[in-house]
Amino acid sequence: MKPATPKTEVSPSTQLRKVIFGGSLRAPTFLRTFCVILPLFLGLRIAFAGMEINENVPLAKFPPGLTDKAAQQPYEKGFIDVTKAPYGAAGDGVTDDSEAIQKAVNDAYRLNLVAFFPAGKTFLLSRQLKCISTVKGSRKFAYQLMGSSKGKAPILKLKDGSAVENNIFILFQLLLNGKDTPMSLYGTTFRGLHIDMGRNPGVSALSMAGAQYCTIEDVLIDGADFDAGVCSLPGSGGGVVNLTVRGGKVGVRQDQYRPNPTIVGVTLENQSLYAVQV
Repeated sequence: MKPATPKTEVSPSTQLRKVIFGGSLRAPTFLRTFCVILPLFLGLRIAFAGMEINENVPLAKFPPGLTDKAAQQPYEKGFIDVTKAPYGAAGDGVTDDSEAIQKAVNDAYRLNLVAFFPAGKTFLLSRQLKCISTVKGSRKFAYQLMGSSKGKAPILKLKDGSAVENNIFILFQLLLNGKDTPMSLYGTTFRGLHIDMGRNPGVSALSMAGAQYCTIEDVLIDGADFDAGVCSLPGSGGGVVNLTVRGGKVGVRQDQYRPNPTIVGVTLENQSLYAVQV
């Protein structure tokens, strides 16, 4: 008589293998990979919880003063023109445009738009232009200031003898709980603009201590008397392309550690102390 075949116990993992792969021996590899990916995915969900991202702002949340001027403002193309209503920056080099430009820049940031400066204009300012975010991680659409690429580059001119906060004319910054957090500032842009510092001997033109996707591009900085052209360049995945600084005491002052910056086409001319100070 032929002996009976002993009954084999099937483990839960073997059963799962059969369900998933019809008995394939690849299941343990799949399970190990799944057990690694799942916690990683959950960890990323937790890490990025509360982080704002680039989303379109509903038109209903636009300020009435802007939607009322839809025929003049190109916001459907992603821009706010600082010279159009409701902002009305004169750009004549005589009128103080500080308030108009700050309002336009703030609205552009809040609505995920670009603050656009038309060619051939000179915008006179007498105080700091603040581009300060307080969003955790700053993955939100960032401050974007861009001049027209057609015609003469628009000029942001600092009025002679201006009292400027922190002695920085144009400041890009991320503040978290009141603390400067440059390694988490992402996506800011300052492009196609000419900064005229006039006679402001203790003031620096531009500061953008940021990281990924922060860019200074196609920018000219000059003036009769000023401190530094740029103090604190973006790094850690940010970059500078086609920057020219003429005059001033220092061309670029870099007093913060910023790893892996991209720097292309930087020209520093006629500084009285240093071209680069670290």
